[in-house]
Amino acid sequence: MALPQIPIHQSLVKPLLLAGGDRELVLMNIVGMTGSLFMMGLSVFSVSLVLIVGGTIHVSLAVMGKKDPQMREVWRVYRRYRSFYPARSECRVEPPKFRKGL
Repeated sequence: MALPQIPIHQSLVKPLLLAGGDRELVLMNIVGMTGSLFMMGLSVFSVSLVLIVGGTIHVSLAVMGKKDPQMREVWRVYRRYRSFYPARSECRVEPPKFRKGL
């Protein structure tokens, strides 16, 4: 007897991307570009500098989103790893309790 197949809608499994990159990072890039543009003043030099730097960051975010949409979460887990783990347990670990008769 064949099991019934249940269709899964694409929006349930597709990652949330904005303009090809991770949504939060792209929005942070846009806010940073806007803020730096108005802090430097509106001139031809500042607009071109912000467009070049912001465009480069956005292209790198889009490439990152194409390769792995959840790369930001992978990087956050990677940053929590230590460079060295000692070969001993912590001093606060209780010894195992053995019951008699088993």
